[in-house]
Amino acid sequence: MRIKLSFLFITAFVFIVSLMFALQRPEYTFAAGDNNQIEVNWKCFIEDSGFLGCNLLRYDSLSTVCTQVNDELITADEHVFTFTDTQNVIDTVNYQYDIEYVFSDTTDTQNSIIFALKRIDFVVQSDEDIDVILEFRKNTDYQCDFYVSLDNTGWDMIGQIIINQTDTLSINPYQSCDYLLIEFQDWSMENPFMGFIKLSMDYLIDIIESSDIENDLIKDNRQWIISNFPNPFNLETTISFNLPRNSENPIIEIFNVKGQCIRELKIYPTLFHYDEIGNEKLKINSLIWDGKNHNNTPLSSGVYFYRIKTVTDVSPAMKMLLLK
Repeated sequence: MRIKLSFLFITAFVFIVSLMFALQRPEYTFAAGDNNQIEVNWKCFIEDSGFLGCNLLRYDSLSTVCTQVNDELITADEHVFTFTDTQNVIDTVNYQYDIEYVFSDTTDTQNSIIFALKRIDFVVQSDEDIDVILEFRKNTDYQCDFYVSLDNTGWDMIGQIIINQTDTLSINPYQSCDYLLIEFQDWSMENPFMGFIKLSMDYLIDIIESSDIENDLIKDNRQWIISNFPNPFNLETTISFNLPRNSENPIIEIFNVKGQCIRELKIYPTLFHYDEIGNEKLKINSLIWDGKNHNNTPLSSGVYFYRIKTVTDVSPAMKMLLLK
């Protein structure tokens, strides 16, 4: 009886894990091209044995009707997809794409819209920095919202800009979260949301490490991972973080909008863990901030910033909102 129960438990666990992978969003997604073609790139983790391939549905700024641009089902090894759309592409027209996942018994159209730029380039600046260059297809003012995520589900906004045609986002993928999301809005349209581009930091790291830069200092792990949840929060919030190896005297500093440090949270060495041979390993840890300052006085509602500081380094500052 115990053997049967164990078997059923293992089977259920494997099924749940497989389902979780099947429901993940694509790891990266972007589309760019001008003149007579647009190249669409995406990756998915669908492991269902009934998965057959994908269709691409295209919308343009002149019509609300979608058009399927592929004649045959799109398939790819390891679920890494690339398709070049050459079906009546006009250089100065905005396009968005929906990915339709096709199974042996049904289809599943995704709601995630891919916005097609005129150009997206990844230019390596150093052994740890890369420029993401975006160029739009029309001379229109677009709002771009930038988000980062640890787990590809919860997103924190890190910036918002208005650009006309070309702009560059410089990023260090080793010191950021796991994913970067850029959403585009055109407020001259009735429905301003045009779509998004999503990149995994591993994707950008691969570009850096496969470049011609010859530098032994290219890092083998992203140094800083830091976020808080919930955000906004009421009484307290949990700050989760991942530290560089061999961090010395790490603390979390919390600042007000004037740049004044109003609280320090000490990170104790016991939060680290080690492998079998004593090497220090990275581990997601967390501390709770109770919304109080150095004097244990509850703070008022507002925007606050936090970062990790060590003897030799400091993390990027993140923003959180206290609401009462």
